[in-house]
Amino acid sequence: MKKLKNKKIAIFGTAGFGGSEEYFNKLYERSKANIDSSNHLLGYFYCQGKMPMTVRDKYIDLIKQNPEDKNLQVSLDNFDKALTHPNKEDLDNVRAWVQLVTK
Repeated sequence: MKKLKNKKIAIFGTAGFGGSEEYFNKLYERSKANIDSSNHLLGYFYCQGKMPMTVRDKYIDLIKQNPEDKNLQVSLDNFDKALTHPNKEDLDNVRAWVQLVTK
């Protein structure tokens, strides 16, 4: 991205820790740091995405080691929810977003 100059750039992607606009904004800010200021940023679109099964295995191990940590179960539930993403709704939403920012 650092090599792009004088372009219109729209950033989109998936993230396993989906559903958090705050997290998506952090990803966008990190991306922006790698984009030359001569470019025009159109914005970003992120949605939830699948994670490797090794991540799920890690959560299971951590839950066994720390059964009192309820945040680990939340992370495991999020992992399971992410298995179906990006889904049709996500793809429809990104198509609508692209049409909006490229007008």
